[in-house]
Amino acid sequence: MLKCGEKFEVRVTALSGNCSSTSNISSMFETVPCAPANPQASYTCNSNVVIFSWTPTDNTLYYVATSVDSNGMSTECRTTDTTCYFTDAVCAQNYTYRVYAVTLQCNTDITEPVIVQTSPCLPTNLRRSAGCDPNRLVINWDSAAGALSYFVEVKGNTKESYNCTTSSNSCEITNVPCGEHLSMWIVASNNNCSSPQVLGEVAQTVPCTPNNVTVSVDCSQNSATFDWMESSGTILYVIFAQDAHGNSFSYMSMDSTRMIDGLRCGQNYTASVFGTDFICNSTTSQEVSFMTAPCPPTNIEAFRDCDANRAVIVWQNHQSTGLYTATIADQSADQLNCTSNTVNNCTITSLPCGKKYNVSVTYNDGNCPSASSVVSMDSGSTALN
Repeated sequence: MLKCGEKFEVRVTALSGNCSSTSNISSMFETVPCAPANPQASYTCNSNVVIFSWTPTDNTLYYVATSVDSNGMSTECRTTDTTCYFTDAVCAQNYTYRVYAVTLQCNTDITEPVIVQTSPCLPTNLRRSAGCDPNRLVINWDSAAGALSYFVEVKGNTKESYNCTTSSNSCEITNVPCGEHLSMWIVASNNNCSSPQVLGEVAQTVPCTPNNVTVSVDCSQNSATFDWMESSGTILYVIFAQDAHGNSFSYMSMDSTRMIDGLRCGQNYTASVFGTDFICNSTTSQEVSFMTAPCPPTNIEAFRDCDANRAVIVWQNHQSTGLYTATIADQSADQLNCTSNTVNNCTITSLPCGKKYNVSVTYNDGNCPSASSVVSMDSGSTALN
């Protein structure tokens, strides 16, 4: 086989038996010029330019270089130089480059292909998953064409950095603190290049649990005031309370304190607090227990003995512990009282006649005094319900 780019001289000789003719005439010819040597392509990651070059050949009029992408689309460059600049390169493509030379008589062979892999395309829609697992962040994104792997980095208010690497379009980062607002970046890579960093939406981790929950009871109002430490990442707090009969109630607060009123007297309650950012809820705080003020004595009756200048006060709903106090007040606000911790009555002595009195009974369980209903007692009455 003849080699490319060689010159040959041709002579014709006639043969007959043992004799051959002489030849004084010859002809010269040259084989097809060789293809341009040393083709090479230069590509800078994330650019749209590929520089394709080669070694010059002799007796060349010009060169024809071609670029073919992964979809079979072809681009041609004609030049008298030994370099072509292809400025239409896009992400996630494998480009094939070849070149041949055009001479006066023949075109050269075409070179062996040179393959260039461009950068992967940019990943999009980087976002936090809708899951609300504490101390765990799941991140999703839309896959990028041409990417073989992804690197995700997140950084929070504390400047602490977390990252994960994966070949899928999701990854999980553990041990992230609660109540953080995290900035997220992602980079896509293939065997040759990495994409620029792409910034995603801000991700908020699950709100922190409210701590140091305390409760104080207002005995006179049958109300309770809750206080707690503010928790990071929380927009709204929810107080959940339940009485001894299983009846439950919930209350909301934008601050780290909340008064709950309208509670039933003489009830044991348990309560806890959690925070929410309207997407996720924190874990629930430790429960606190409290008891409302005791219920007031009922069916109060006052029996007056004018001859003895005394009154006997009787009530129901008697408890075996605690202290009952009966109080009589006249219209000038002068008061007399008696107490009992054993029976459901007591006697007030030295009671002046000829006055109108208001009678009340309260019960104190050692923590709170109860409220009391008030009944009236006139000087001419012997008993009043």
